[in-house]
Amino acid sequence: MYEKRMLLISANTEGSPYPVYPLALPRLAAALKSRGYLVSQYDMLSGSIPELELKIQLGNPDLIGLSLRNIDNIDSCAQKSYISGYSDLVSRIRACSKAPVVLGGSGFSIFPEQLMSCLGADYGIAGRGEEILCYLADCVSEGREPCDLKHLYSKNKPDDKARRPVTWPVSGVNPAEHKKEMLQYYWRRSGMIGVQTKTGCPLNCVYCTYPLIEGGETCFFKTASVVNEIERLWKDFGVEYVFFVDSVFNMKRERELELAEALIKRKVKVSWGAFFSPLGIDGQYLKTLKRSGLTHIELGSDSFSDKVLADYRKNFRYSDILKTSQEAFKAGIPTAHYLIFGGPGESVETIKDTFDKSRKHRLTTFFAALGMRVYPGTEMARIARSEGLAQRAECGLDPVFYYARGLDAGFLEQVVKNEVGTAANWVLPGNDIKNNKAMQRLRGLGKSGPLWEYLCR
Repeated sequence: MYEKRMLLISANTEGSPYPVYPLALPRLAAALKSRGYLVSQYDMLSGSIPELELKIQLGNPDLIGLSLRNIDNIDSCAQKSYISGYSDLVSRIRACSKAPVVLGGSGFSIFPEQLMSCLGADYGIAGRGEEILCYLADCVSEGREPCDLKHLYSKNKPDDKARRPVTWPVSGVNPAEHKKEMLQYYWRRSGMIGVQTKTGCPLNCVYCTYPLIEGGETCFFKTASVVNEIERLWKDFGVEYVFFVDSVFNMKRERELELAEALIKRKVKVSWGAFFSPLGIDGQYLKTLKRSGLTHIELGSDSFSDKVLADYRKNFRYSDILKTSQEAFKAGIPTAHYLIFGGPGESVETIKDTFDKSRKHRLTTFFAALGMRVYPGTEMARIARSEGLAQRAECGLDPVFYYARGLDAGFLEQVVKNEVGTAANWVLPGNDIKNNKAMQRLRGLGKSGPLWEYLCR
């Protein structure tokens, strides 16, 4: 009997600030394997195009999936686009295989029409890919055209504006089909492996693409399946640190405590971190999470100015941020704040307000972004168009950054640098933490986790 063959490729080649494990590949591989497919995985960060070409020639896949994680590096001070690299990769694949090429991943989900056009793919999948990729693979292997589904794109219908990703209503996932060599490559170099507990984001931050990528309805995975995955990473692969890659980890207190208690009960000796909202966090909550392995809290605070937080459409205020930082300090858990300077409502006064308040935080590292990346389909794109960035804001693939009136790029950078001064616990654009010699030494000594806690003050 002929085995249906599928090749999944992670196209990402960016290793800064640290290599990010392509979690989508083993999850997609598990879904395809459950449907009887023979699945191979290939990672471009750890591999090379000549090696990939040989793999394609020897494996002769029936369908080739290409996961596009990022479109650019989202750095207004040192912009880098990955589109030309993706284009070259597709061309090289075409030269050695006649198999249809299907695009997916978070980058594709934000720019489906543009990427279908500029990369010349046969198909594309926006949003969660497990179910729709299995359906597409069945169609290709049976020689029939797929139906016109909401989040499936094809070269015959590349720009259907009504198509948008939706969250698949699943509460459990197949155990990920990890490729040992690939997982070990990322574990050794980044000191962490990603795990997901849910998909979807119901929040409405002006700049955010998560609702476009995963849908606006939250879908929780079964706690048992998440714990099983973490335990397997620990026991079978030696992983000692996981990072929960949910858009926001703490959306439903009882579920997070259930997960923590399950990790404690199963005696899973894995440390972990996550992106948190500063809402609903208290000492008892952190005590339980710390017992389960929590060692790092990352907060998408964005600003310490209540005016700016309101304009960014955040559902919290600075008092919530400060309370969470204080509780984390009392619990002995390092905290990182991610701040975006220059977005709607920002001014020299609000920047100074943020820096003044930052001095109240202890055991903390700050990561600053300058300007706000404009993505199509977001409220930020609407604001940018209303202020005269219409055509550029709609283009998408070429990075466009928004700066509040009176704050151009150069002036904003100077204001922020003057405020930061020589503070060691601030990381500014262009400061590659991965190439910091102290960080390299720590990683060489086998230290796991994000390592920014060594910058904390």
